[in-house]
Formats: sequence, C-alpha cells, structure tokens
Amino acid sequence: MRASVFLNGSPDPLDLLRRVAARADLVVAADGGALHALSAGIVPDLVVGDMDSLGEEGTRRVEGLGAPLERHPARKDKMDGHLALLAARERGAADLDLLCATGGRTDAVFALPHLLLAAERMGIRATVVAGWGEMFVVEDDSRAVWGRPGESVSVFP
Repeated sequence: MRASVFLNGSPDPLDLLRRVAARADLVVAADGGALHALSAGIVPDLVVGDMDSLGEEGTRRVEGLGAPLERHPARKDKMDGHLALLAARERGAADLDLLCATGGRTDAVFALPHLLLAAERMGIRATVVAGWGEMFVVEDDSRAVWGRPGESVSVFP
C-alpha cells in the first residue's frame, strides 16, 4: 500500500501535492501538515500529532471535514512526522511519499534523513517528494536512480 504523509514544512506546489496524493491509498497528515493537504483540496484520512501547529481553528476545520485525529501529548519522544510514519505503517503502508517536508523548523529538516532511515529499517520505501526533486535513503541495491544526461544526482555515503 502507498501512503502520502503531509508534514508541516514549507508548502510544495499544489499540482505536485495533488498528483502525489492521488496515487496514495492512504493520506496521513502530521499536525499542521493537514493545512497543506487542505490547501490542495485533500482531506487526510488521519491527522496525527499534538495539534499545536494545527491549532484550535484548524482542528475544528479538520474534524468538520470528517478526518479522524490521533492526538499525542506535546511532551513526547517522537516528532509528529515520525508518529505519522508509524501510523501509516500500522495501516499497512509499504511505500511512503513525504510531502511539504523541507523548510520550516531547522530541527525538522535535520530529522528528515533519520526519518527516511527509520522508515527504510521498518521495511517502508520512503521518499521526500518536493518541487526541487526527491530524496531517499539507499541501504541496499533495491533502489535505482533514473535520469537524463546533464541532470544532477547527489550521493552522500
């Protein structure tokens, strides 16, 4: 099963969000990522987090549209994005696209490689999909990079 997870980073282009979410069987939003989903006309199947970024008004809006909330305490050991990843895994996700993942809080951006690695180690093929390209972890030979001559590819060992 493929899932799209909306994080609360900088918004990606609306057409990209719609295109990627359209191929998903499950759409999960991590807290304020629900607002990015709604801005693209997408109602998440689940919103996960402490709802601090979503706020009271956003929470009422999401609930009014029928999206269930999985509330977590503000003091916790995992970021909302990690909780969304776990929720997607619990619902059977094997492939996961992370949207609106870059920009925003610096700690959240630095957490991305760790989130991708955690997903990979859970058996989930996770990819950050953004307007500038894609980012994913390669731990074995199960991934291939396709492109055209002259396109850029960066590899970090």
